[in-house]
Amino acid sequence: MRPIILFLTLILMQATLIEGGEGKDLGIEIYPTPQEVSLHKFIPLPNTFRIKDKAGIILKEDLKLYKDFFISKGCSYEEKPTSFLISYERGAPEHKTILRPEGYALKIDEKGMIVRSDGIDGYFYAYQTLRQIVKESGSSFEIPLGEIKDYPLFPVRGILEGGYDVWTHKQRLKILKWLGKLKMNYYMYCPKDGFYFRRQWRRMYPEEELENFKEYLKTCKENHIVFCYSLSPAMSMVYSRESEFETLLKKYRQIQDLGVKNFSIFFDDVLPLLSNPEDRAKFKSVAEAEVYVTNRLYKKLKERDPEVRLAFVPNQYWDVKRSAYLDTVKEKLNPEIDIGWTGMKITADKITKQDAQKFIDYLGKRPGLGDNLSPLGPIYDRSGDLYETCDAYIVNPCGFASPGIAQLTKFFASTLADYAWNPLAYEPERSFRIACEKLCGEKLAGKLLRLSIELSGKKLKKEYIGYETHFKKVLGRLAQEKDVTKFKSDLMKLKEELNELSNLGEIILKSNLEETLKAQVFNFSLLKEAEEKAVKSIQLIDEFFKKERTSSHDCSFLVKRLSTIL
Repeated sequence: MRPIILFLTLILMQATLIEGGEGKDLGIEIYPTPQEVSLHKFIPLPNTFRIKDKAGIILKEDLKLYKDFFISKGCSYEEKPTSFLISYERGAPEHKTILRPEGYALKIDEKGMIVRSDGIDGYFYAYQTLRQIVKESGSSFEIPLGEIKDYPLFPVRGILEGGYDVWTHKQRLKILKWLGKLKMNYYMYCPKDGFYFRRQWRRMYPEEELENFKEYLKTCKENHIVFCYSLSPAMSMVYSRESEFETLLKKYRQIQDLGVKNFSIFFDDVLPLLSNPEDRAKFKSVAEAEVYVTNRLYKKLKERDPEVRLAFVPNQYWDVKRSAYLDTVKEKLNPEIDIGWTGMKITADKITKQDAQKFIDYLGKRPGLGDNLSPLGPIYDRSGDLYETCDAYIVNPCGFASPGIAQLTKFFASTLADYAWNPLAYEPERSFRIACEKLCGEKLAGKLLRLSIELSGKKLKKEYIGYETHFKKVLGRLAQEKDVTKFKSDLMKLKEELNELSNLGEIILKSNLEETLKAQVFNFSLLKEAEEKAVKSIQLIDEFFKKERTSSHDCSFLVKRLSTIL
C-alpha cells in the first residue's frame, strides 16, 4: 500500500510552483539558479529585431544562436531603427575564476536587450538563460522586462568519466551537449576500462580514435566545455625507464597536437608498490616515482604550449591523513600541478568547506575535487560554502558507467550543475524536480518521472525528494473538516489532482524523455496500479457529489473509503 501513497504524494507535492527568489511573481524558474534576478512583467516579443556587437568578442556561432532563437519565436531580422535592439557589450559582474571570465548580465526593456560579458563564455551562458525566460502566450511569445546578473561560484564545473566501464562515442557526445545547456564547463576523459586508457596505455591511438577525439573537441567548443585528456599508466609502467616515459609522452602528444591544453595523469586504484627492480633501485617510494614522472610530463607538455594545465590523481586520493606518501607529494610535486581528491572518503557521505580546508592545511593548495557520489537523484550533503576552499567541483558518474545506463547521468548531472553554479542557493528537492521537468519537457511528466524513480527503488536520499507526508495530511484535514461546504471544496481540489493520475500512460508517451530512458526509469506496473486507484477514487468522489443531501457522517465515511484505496 505504501508505494501508492508515496507515488500519489509526489504527484500532489509541488502543486504550487516553488520559487528560488527569481522572477517570483512571473512563475519563472531559471536553471541553474542565478545570483541576482529582478524581472517584473512580460511584454510581447517584438515583430522585428536587430543586433549590434559593441563588445567585439562574441563568437559568430553564438551570435547565430541568438538570431535563430528570435526567428524561431516569430521575429524577423531587420536592420532598422525601430527594431528591438540586441546589444552585446562589455562589463559583466565580477567573480572569482581560475579558468576564464564567465559572468554575464541581461537587461531588457521595451526597446531592446543588452547582453554584457567580459568573456566569450558569458554570452553563451546568457543565451542559456534567455531561452528559459521567454514564454509562449497563446499563439505568440513574451519576454520579461528587468535585469539578471549572474556568474558561477565554482570556476570549474563538470563531469569526470571515470567509472569501470566505457560510454559509447554517441553517448559521450549526447552528454557533452547536455552539459553545455546546463552551463557546465569541464569534461575529463578517463574511463577506467577504456581500451587505451589504462591496460593498453602504451598503444597509440589509430586514426579512427583520433577522429572521435576531434568530434569531442568540436562538440566541447560548441558548448563552451574544456576537454581534459587523461591516461593511467600506473598498473604497469616502469617509472625509471626512459623508453617508458617517451611512450607516455608520445601518447599525450597525440592529443596535444589536436589542440588540447588540459591534461591529467592517474595513479589511483592500484597497489602502492614499486614492483620493478629498476624502480626500486632509483626511487625510495612509489610516491617519489609517480611525482617524478608527473613533473617531467608537465614540463614537456608546457614546453610546447605554455597554457597547459596538468592534474595529478594520486594513489591516496581520499582523506588527508598524514602519510609518507602525501609528505612526498607535498614536498616534490611541482606546485603548479593540481591534485585530485574525492573528499574524506572514496565516496564521501558529506563534503564540507572544513574538509577541503584540512587538505589545504596539509598540502598547501586547494584540492581538485572529483566527487564519486552518483545517485539517480540530486546531489546532496555538499556544503553551500564549499566553493570557498575548492575551485573545482567535478563529479564522477561511476554508478552510470555502463553504456546501457549512461544517459541516466543526465539526472544528477543536472543537479550538480545547479549546485556548482550557485551552491548558496541550491535546494536538492527543487533542483531534482526541475531536472526531471526539463528532461521530460513539461511539469506533470517530470513529476511522474520523479515518482517512478523512487518507486523503482533507485538510490535516492528520501528527505531530498519531498513526498513523505503530503497525501496523508490531505486525508487528515478532510477527516477533521466539520463544515460540509468547505469539505466539498477541498474534495474537488483533491479530485483535480487525482485526475492527473488517471491518464498516466498518455502523459508518459507524450513526454520528451528519450525512449531508452523511459524504459529504464518508469515503473509501468506501479504506475498502472496508481492510475487504477486514482480512477476508483474519482468514482467514489463523483458518487458522493451526486447525493442530494450530505451529512458530516457521509463525509467521514468517504474519507475512510478513500483511505482504504489510496
